[in-house]
Amino acid sequence: MRVLHVIPSISPKRGGPSAALFPMIAALQGTGIECGVLTTNDDGPGNSDLNTGQWQDLGGISVLAFPRKLLGRRWFDEHIVAPQAIRWLNQQGREWDLLHVHAVFSYLSTRAMSWARKHDHPYISRPLGQLCHWPLQQKPLRKRAYLGLVEKRNLKGASRVHFTSQQESDECLAAGIVVEGMVVPHGINMPKDRMGEADSKANALSVVFLSRLDPKKGIERLIQGFVSADPERLNANLTIAGSGDSHYVESLKAQASGQDSIEFVGWVEGEAKHRLLRGADLFVLPSYSENFGVVVLEAMSSGIPVLLTPEVALSQHVKDAGAGLVIDGSVQSITAGITQLAGDKKLRQSMGQAGRSLAQNKFSWDAVAAALKQHYQEILDSL
Repeated sequence: MRVLHVIPSISPKRGGPSAALFPMIAALQGTGIECGVLTTNDDGPGNSDLNTGQWQDLGGISVLAFPRKLLGRRWFDEHIVAPQAIRWLNQQGREWDLLHVHAVFSYLSTRAMSWARKHDHPYISRPLGQLCHWPLQQKPLRKRAYLGLVEKRNLKGASRVHFTSQQESDECLAAGIVVEGMVVPHGINMPKDRMGEADSKANALSVVFLSRLDPKKGIERLIQGFVSADPERLNANLTIAGSGDSHYVESLKAQASGQDSIEFVGWVEGEAKHRLLRGADLFVLPSYSENFGVVVLEAMSSGIPVLLTPEVALSQHVKDAGAGLVIDGSVQSITAGITQLAGDKKLRQSMGQAGRSLAQNKFSWDAVAAALKQHYQEILDSL
């Protein structure tokens, strides 16, 4: 079985779905499936130094990247336009048994699904949460037009639509988009040992936010909630890690101006991310919408208690397992949640242990790969 994964970007700066693609494919290859990745050289605001136009091996994964055209207009550049990739797909796409297309509302993904529909070629669409309520309310006229013109046909033409949580599937249906869905979560590569609280400094609580810096993440209300806490009771530092639109990042820094206990450290990955999580006592993600929350899984796998809003799809798992607190997202509840956990080390430790067990028992990449392989085979057997 040969499966081509199509994704506009493999840059970790694009968030969890791009970062999760490689371990997903590694697990799939472990089941005997031959995989390849068709992508672009996108790297957030600019382009990466990926070789383009030829297959390359990236950590055991075969990747074919084509140049992204920067047109100097924000909307087009966000769309990640790469015509050469579509020309290649026209010539070589039929060599793959199945396409697994990641993302919607993006040039490469949209065109790849349209190509597959035209040629009656089987494909799976993974919308990455973009069909949930909050994302659909951002630039709604543009997205409504996009859906009406092409994307609804792409979604309905898919053999399956890959949701990573039941919440994501339910929100898609609530938006009036009826598709043949499947729910398969992200997985996690477990750290060898628990990291949370190992390197806490000077008795000050280390609170960490780690994600893309984007309005949907609720960072403004996190800053307000943190600042509103009684400093004598809290005795904590807030580290905000991630990158995003420069104007938005500057607005966040302006909001936190004068607060010595809040630090922006920019984008972190690899060993830097490992160190950040190892030194954390509490992870906070007060998002307005999160179809899964890969970074939450990373925090839990490291033994760190989490503070989440209900709109984060993993929140029910967290609540059921006792791996953290689920709050309503108001500034007051964020303040109360951080303050409660700051004052109870035993609670933080028990929640951290529960989160690590949850990640290990329910979200292994082997289980994810087995579920995906079953869906792939069912699709191909039905042709």
